[in-house]
Amino acid sequence: MQAVLAHPPLWKGAIFVSANPGLEHEEERAARRAKDAEWAVQCLSAPWENFLKEWDAQGVFEGSPPPPDRSSLKPWRKSISRAFIDWSVGAQENLAPLLKQSPVPQLWIAGQRDARFSALVRRMAGGQAVIIPHAGHRLPLETPERLTECLQPFILQNL
Repeated sequence: MQAVLAHPPLWKGAIFVSANPGLEHEEERAARRAKDAEWAVQCLSAPWENFLKEWDAQGVFEGSPPPPDRSSLKPWRKSISRAFIDWSVGAQENLAPLLKQSPVPQLWIAGQRDARFSALVRRMAGGQAVIIPHAGHRLPLETPERLTECLQPFILQNL
């Protein structure tokens, strides 16, 4: 999102899948930073399988199957933990107003069972929002064919 905003002429279009442009209020951002700090600690200190189980139990993933075997990620725990801090949505500015004004064509996609992101996508894209039926937050894993069907027209239109 930052790259699209920084250099619009370089972009023919942007596709955002289950993406968050930022939180509106400082209280929300502070709470998110605090929660992400907790996740960072848990990632490093809890048994790996327990961490993944708790991560997958979040409401945003309700109804979404977990990705296949993630044991290969275990050696990357320090980097994953650090990512919770460095890439926290609570640490970024709210890009929604700027993205709404951007001249770059945008496609916003979310799964129907992902209530929070479906609402967010509708706010960002209005009538241009794509809500994939019977899908949750992990669209590339859950419905890769349907996601591809949604992407193709946008890509062909904006080549």
